[in-house]
Amino acid sequence: MGMLRSFFLSAGAVAAVSGVLALLLVIADATIANYGEITITINEKKELKVRGGASLLSTLMGQGIFIPSACGGRGSCGLCKAKVIKGAGQYLPKEIEFTAGHFIQFMAPGYELTEEPVYRAYSVASPPSIKNRIELEIRLVPDGICTTYVHKYLKAGDEVLFNGPYGEFYLRESGREIFFIAGGSGMAPIKAILMDMADRGINRKTRYFFGARSKKDLFLLGEMKKLEERLEDFKFIPALSDPQPEDNWDGETGLITDVVSNSLKSGENVEAYLCGSPGMINACVKVLTERGVPEERIFYDKFG
Repeated sequence: MGMLRSFFLSAGAVAAVSGVLALLLVIADATIANYGEITITINEKKELKVRGGASLLSTLMGQGIFIPSACGGRGSCGLCKAKVIKGAGQYLPKEIEFTAGHFIQFMAPGYELTEEPVYRAYSVASPPSIKNRIELEIRLVPDGICTTYVHKYLKAGDEVLFNGPYGEFYLRESGREIFFIAGGSGMAPIKAILMDMADRGINRKTRYFFGARSKKDLFLLGEMKKLEERLEDFKFIPALSDPQPEDNWDGETGLITDVVSNSLKSGENVEAYLCGSPGMINACVKVLTERGVPEERIFYDKFG
């Protein structure tokens, strides 16, 4: 398994403190603020006289100039692109709002391995309570465009571009026992969910099975130990499929599916959250359903 790098992406936190305040700001903007008339020059050829204060995307649409956009200007799809030469002022900082388990799309710019920018999806590893940055866990894949960029080219202080968040992988509200199962960089969204559970005081019975080949492939063991201390009924269960003599391993061994199968006697009151390779996911779903966990209570993200 390749090296895995953990890093943070920063964004300023100046969003409205509540929905009520946001509503008041919208009303004030519509009734009090007066931005006046402004001029937009497009490609040094076309001039538009428009009222200031609206988004550039919606303003251009109102003038019959359409830029492709799937999100309607909410800044999440990354499709609409326009270069503002001057007169736009500073970018406004923004809090990052997401649900534990969601992912973002990270952009690697053109460099040695690619002429064009390339987007890749990575799950957020930090909890939603931290709103001014996000943490990603990115494993180095040989010749991987984004992973190579992150590990070998990206430096502290560099500007990065990402969009999101997206996804349907999140903790469901219930009182059932939770089985988390992951391998490799599948650690990220489950770590975020566990930290969110601790922040919110959710103390359901929880078991987290993490599969790796040998001890060198395990990581964040200290963080898992801290979560065991914060959550009343949580246990982290790493398993090695090929422990080496120097590992001096006395924990679980074998395929993660075998470890899960031996630990789960009945799936009647269990819901499962899986994150890893498609092969691991498929094998785990088979074991869980055989133990009585209904497929509608098995949630997962497959990483290619």
